[in-house]
Amino acid sequence: MAQFFTRTRFLYRLTSRGSLSGLTLIAVSAVVILEASRMPFGSTSQMGPGYFPTTLGVILAVFGLVLLVEGWRTPEARVTPGPLVPPALLLTAIVAFAVLYEIVGGIIAIIVVTLIAAMAEPGRKMVEWLLLPLAICFGIWLIFGLALDLQFKFLPPGLMR
Repeated sequence: MAQFFTRTRFLYRLTSRGSLSGLTLIAVSAVVILEASRMPFGSTSQMGPGYFPTTLGVILAVFGLVLLVEGWRTPEARVTPGPLVPPALLLTAIVAFAVLYEIVGGIIAIIVVTLIAAMAEPGRKMVEWLLLPLAICFGIWLIFGLALDLQFKFLPPGLMR
């Protein structure tokens, strides 16, 4: 039973605004430092291209650590998943388009993206779920395919001529 309360207290502290902000800054700084490590660092007197991003990444990690400790000490302000769901769905839709466009073509990728993004707004009717992707696909084909005559992969690679 004591293990349950300890785990609950840990998650409670971890979901405070300060803790989540600190973890986010630490994750971003890790990516910055990782990317900067591929460039020559140099020295203080002769800085290489990796010197400035690495330094900023370390500073960002320190700020993240300060926020994490502060959020861990005072976990009153908590973040609930409710307001985070719509932005997460929109980000998922963008990533889905980037992944699906080359694999299945524009039409299917746009339909999937539209359906994922539509989930961000609760209370949509079934007619909207069906008509919205079709209207967007038709509009994109009309504007980019016919009017502007741009080369857009509308169909999957196997169906293209």
